[in-house]
Amino acid sequence: AAIMMVNKMRPSDQISVVAYDDTANLIVPSTPCSNKQDIITAIQNIHEGNLTNLHGGWIMGAEQVATKKNVKSINRVLLLSDGNANVGLTDVSELKNQCSRLAETNITTSTYGPTETHEETMRIIKEQWTDMMARLEAQRIKAQSIADKVVEAGGSWVEGR
Repeated sequence: AAIMMVNKMRPSDQISVVAYDDTANLIVPSTPCSNKQDIITAIQNIHEGNLTNLHGGWIMGAEQVATKKNVKSINRVLLLSDGNANVGLTDVSELKNQCSRLAETNITTSTYGPTETHEETMRIIKEQWTDMMARLEAQRIKAQSIADKVVEAGGSWVEGR
């Protein structure tokens, strides 16, 4: 899945790669995706460990996204995992709090992996993403409603970025 994502990215897109087992390791620091073969080689050199510090890998990935965060780009951590979160932070309520705080900074997380092995952690991350998207949609609808009322009253509406 990781190599497929690299192949689909544009050279101007930013990418970083974090591997995690008992610890998180920065494999490719945030960089433009212009040299795909080097990035793919780095991914192919990642070896499976025995433990899964899902939280540590996720946070390191979010830190890398934050270094290049831009309002004109998608600021997303793609969390790939094949194991059960069994090292590092595994407390469900604290994970939920951290997901909420991260989503408030407009850094989002998408999860990919067999949910039966780490269902609770992945569910929490996905739930927080869904909640944030619902709040953003509600704000968009409210803004559109205000814009419609301004236009109906004979005014004009200019949308800025």
